[in-house]
This record gives sequence, structure tokens and C-alpha cells, in this order.
Amino acid sequence: MKMKLFSILITLLTLLMLGCTETPPKIIYTPSFAVLDTAFITSNIPAAEIKNILVEDFTGVGCVNCPTAHDVLKAIKLNYPNRVYSMACHPLNAALKTLTEPIKFPPYVSKQDFRTDDANTLFLYLGGTNSLPTGSINRKLFQGEAKIVVANGLWPGYAKNEIEAQLKSVVNIDTLNIKYETSTKEIIIDSRLVFTQSLSDSQYLTVAILENNIIDVQEKTDNGNTIYIADYQHDNVLRKILTNPVGDLLKAKLDAGRVFRKRFIYKPTDKELKSWNTDNLAVIAFVHGNATKKDVIQVKAASIKP
Repeated sequence: MKMKLFSILITLLTLLMLGCTETPPKIIYTPSFAVLDTAFITSNIPAAEIKNILVEDFTGVGCVNCPTAHDVLKAIKLNYPNRVYSMACHPLNAALKTLTEPIKFPPYVSKQDFRTDDANTLFLYLGGTNSLPTGSINRKLFQGEAKIVVANGLWPGYAKNEIEAQLKSVVNIDTLNIKYETSTKEIIIDSRLVFTQSLSDSQYLTVAILENNIIDVQEKTDNGNTIYIADYQHDNVLRKILTNPVGDLLKAKLDAGRVFRKRFIYKPTDKELKSWNTDNLAVIAFVHGNATKKDVIQVKAASIKP
């Protein structure tokens, strides 16, 4: 009888010990809105593309000097067609409230609020201060500068240096498209990256939704006077970042021929659908460093497809 009880106790203790043993969960990295995330090696390595330029324009509708920065950016794009891409980032930041909050000065009243947490995350991440306009050129810390973000008066010179260096990109963004599925009310984005050279430094991918041709109020200075423009055209407005705001790590060895295919699906909220014109959406994708070296190594954008 004692032996039987002893055997039962041993069995119970064994079961308890097994029950207390935890098996660590298998963690699979999946960006929030990615439904396809694959990586493989191809032997058909393409020729390297020319490196493009990303300008992150931190701006606000109540910033009287921001339209000047927009004009500077337009001139840069005109000088270098299809080589310069930009994001108009309106930070949701209490310290910038007077510069970024919607205008409420009848009859000049903003229809929309362009501010986003994503824009503010980028603003703080790149070292923004409590003033606008400011911006970054390829997230590069240029010699003699204390910060990555610089005044718009410096953008043309730094953009010229980057463009005219005619650097080859170590990664091609050879596929990038965006479409809106009316039946499901979903935004679908496909991207494909191919590394043309091997890299030892970690790289990250940022994919974001932009909107163009938004007509709304903008404050501006004119000969020292503050004026309001009711029908100002806002372009490349950052609406939503589908990756981590500071980028998703490309989790594979970056050998020459490394291919990354990613598909993102985002279903806008009812509030977003009321504000966004889906016919005017665009996608921007860029590959970049992180932490101490944030430099963008390639960027492309594409308009929405029907």
C-alpha cells in the first residue's frame, strides 16, 4: 500500500514539474501592417541604381515661413527631376502647437488636421528643435552641422552635393506600387528591394502613405505681413507610416543579391476615409540606417494605381 502511494506521489510530482516547465514562444517578426515578408538570394544581381534624395520637411499650417521652405523644395525637385522625394511632416507636438494646429481664424478655418504622432516621432528622432521650418537631406549629418535637421536655406546646397556626387545605391527599390481596393476599403502596397552590394551595417525599411493635392488653409508671411491662403495646395503630406516610424530592421544577411519582398495592407479608419482622398494617395519607401548612422541609402515614391 505504501509503495502504491509512493508511486502515485512520484507521478503527481512529475506531472507538476512538467506543468511548470515553460516552453519559450517562437517569435516571428512581422511588421504591424505587413502580410508578406520574405527574403531570398538571387544570382541575377541588377546594375546599381543612382542614389536618390529624401527630404523630410517638418512643417505646419500656422508656420508663416513654411511656404518659403515648400518653394525651396519645389525648386530642388525642378532642378533634379525624378531624383528628389519628400515627406511633409506635421508633428503632433505641444511645443509646436501654434505652428502646426489647424487654423481657426474665420473666414480662414482649416478643414483638416494634418498633425500625426508619426511625424512627431520622426521630428524628435532626427533632433528637431522648437522651431519650423526645418528638414533633413537623406538624414545625413553634414560636416559642420550640429544636427541632422537644418534650415531650408541649406537644403539646395546639400541636395546638390548629394545629387551631383552621382553615387550608386547599394540597394535598388525595383518594385513599389500602391492601390486602393474599393470593395474592402484597403490600401495595398507592394515593394521589392534588391541589394547590389554586400553590407555589414544593419539597414531598416520605412514605408509610408502620403497624400497630394490637398487644398486647405495655410498661413504665410508677405512683405512682413501675415496673410492666410484659403486655397493653398499641400503636397506629400505624411498620413501614415506602415512600418515602425523609425523603420523595420531588414532581418537577413545583406549580401549582394539579397532580395526582400514585402506587402502591406492598411485599412483606414472611418475618420481617415472622411479626410483622405484615396485618388491622391502615394507611397514612399526608403532604406536607411538607425541609431548612430541614420543615412538614407535609397528612396522612391509612387502614386496610387486604380
